[in-house]
Amino acid sequence: MQSGFRIIYCVKQTLLASSIAYFYFLAFVINFNTKAYGLDQPTVFAVMGVAFFIALAIEAGLVWWSKRKRLLWWGIIFLSYAILGLFVAPVFYGDIALLAAMFFPLAAVFIGGFVYAYSILFYRAFRVSKKLTLEQINQLLEKLPGWNYLARGLEKTYAFDNREEAMKFVHACGIVAEKFKHPTAVDLHENSVKLRLTTLDENSVTEKDVQMAHEFDKI
Repeated sequence: MQSGFRIIYCVKQTLLASSIAYFYFLAFVINFNTKAYGLDQPTVFAVMGVAFFIALAIEAGLVWWSKRKRLLWWGIIFLSYAILGLFVAPVFYGDIALLAAMFFPLAAVFIGGFVYAYSILFYRAFRVSKKLTLEQINQLLEKLPGWNYLARGLEKTYAFDNREEAMKFVHACGIVAEKFKHPTAVDLHENSVKLRLTTLDENSVTEKDVQMAHEFDKI
């Protein structure tokens, strides 16, 4: 079964890559008036267009297959709602039930979005902020050599003798991040590792970021 899906996936990738490459080539030919080698003919264009849409159809089928159970349940819920709202409810409550059936989903989305948005606003308005001031950050940076405050976050680049040491450091950083339950941006490039710490909820630096910076320096 898996081999069959693998073949279908490879076919989809081939069709998609070749059709996209063809469209880019055709755009290049049109813009720079170069030789098209007969690939600008309507027949070729139609074939590549069909190949592109076949690739999209295969992709849609693969997505559906991977999520078919969830889609099936949502389909059952939607069908049940349609039957109850458009056929059963009018029998008991009259035609006014049709309006309720049609506008209830819109009202639910609107009210749900309204409540969610304002709950976030109230939460941010009345909670105690944990982000550090710029003065506090600058004072703490004096105890964190190599760290810089850039774009509302702390950044530092560690250099190593070889890539193996850099990889070991990245692994150790993952353990620290898991310990603090705090996301850390890690950029590995050759023999160097760049770390970036920030608290997304605060959109700034907090005490936890500073604590993690100290932990990273201890590795």
